[in-house]
Amino acid sequence: MSNSINPFAPPSETETAFVVRSANYRELAGTETGLKITYYGILLMLLSIIGMSVLAQFFSPAIYVGAAIIFLGWIMLIVGPFFCLSAPAETGARGAIMASIGCQVLALLTMVAPFVGLSLGALGNSIGSLMGTIGTVLFIIFLMKIAIYVDRPDLHAKGRTILILSAILIGTLITVAVGSDVIGEAAGFVMMGVAIGMLIAFVMYANLISYLFKAIASLRAQNA
Repeated sequence: MSNSINPFAPPSETETAFVVRSANYRELAGTETGLKITYYGILLMLLSIIGMSVLAQFFSPAIYVGAAIIFLGWIMLIVGPFFCLSAPAETGARGAIMASIGCQVLALLTMVAPFVGLSLGALGNSIGSLMGTIGTVLFIIFLMKIAIYVDRPDLHAKGRTILILSAILIGTLITVAVGSDVIGEAAGFVMMGVAIGMLIAFVMYANLISYLFKAIASLRAQNA
């Protein structure tokens, strides 16, 4: 495991030196595809948001084009995990991915409900956000289980770091929300730090997905 404090740094040579063990790597083809779809969906959404924010100042129709591309990236984020259902049973990861998809579907339904005339109110929106968060946590747990299956403890450790960092950030966010009267003006600075931390955690999450599907591709090539 790397001693670097840089969360964005790719695994070192010692990290990428994993031991090929007896496992059904061919059945990970679907998982590899699902992770690729999810990763490129994330990139598509990020690039669209950045591009839209810049181009919209000079070319207003860019907002609609950007929104369409963001929607495509969002669809990719929904579809990608379904391919991961093909993960071999011996990975012990199927339960996590099935539960993750279930939570994400519930979160999606709460988002779609207002467009079909169903008003869920603030409680419904809160439940949707909670389900989305739980779904993401379960997906990271899925990634960690797959990392162990392909003998990449370094990637498992990265997943654990993301979960710990996310828990700290969410805890800080709740603390600030509850104790804003006590914290006073410092709350703004704390919230800014939380926002930066969330951005770092998100980049680490995207990198983990990238490292993992590349590790699976390498293993499948070795065992073809």
